[in-house]
Amino acid sequence: MITRLNGISFVNLPHITSGAEVYAVRESGELWDSDARPAYSVRLDGLHLGYIPLVETIKEEALKARHDKLRKVWRKGMEDLTPDQLRKIAISLNEKGELEHFHDWEPTDDETARRIAYSKMKEAEVVEQVRDWLYTEIARNMMTPFGTILPTYYDQKHGRNYEEIGDVCSLSVSFDMDACNPLATQGSAAMEAFKASRHDQS
Repeated sequence: MITRLNGISFVNLPHITSGAEVYAVRESGELWDSDARPAYSVRLDGLHLGYIPLVETIKEEALKARHDKLRKVWRKGMEDLTPDQLRKIAISLNEKGELEHFHDWEPTDDETARRIAYSKMKEAEVVEQVRDWLYTEIARNMMTPFGTILPTYYDQKHGRNYEEIGDVCSLSVSFDMDACNPLATQGSAAMEAFKASRHDQS
């Protein structure tokens, strides 16, 4: 399953190759972490890239669109900031555990509101499944979940693209939660099934 990351850290962001292996850890003890809402950091070679979003964060967008006909937009004054300026603000907000202060809400038309509400509810369903799986693997099975990173780029001429043209503007992570192989998680039921299948073949 694929989910977009929130709270992306652009600090010393390395070159990211689409499909590179990443892993998820819980940031226990941080101000933005709790047992009810664990903070899952996705990392590349130890470097934090972003967080698995909260289900309620995604649902808020859906409900704002469905009931209030509002959509999330850049907060006034932030849409024209340079990447370096945004990075400095991101550092400050991440240190405080404030990950949702770049945006505001503005009215939109009925059709756009319906489209946003539908897509965000579908996204929330995926996020809920991913977070449940991460909780099981990390808290119960004591394993490290692995996935692959999928960057989106933005260039003024080419717009949003996946061809590494421009700067990274969004990151998504893909977890193969049903795979019976040792790459999905180190250990877990998937690992045991993999070992059993290898044993049967020997």
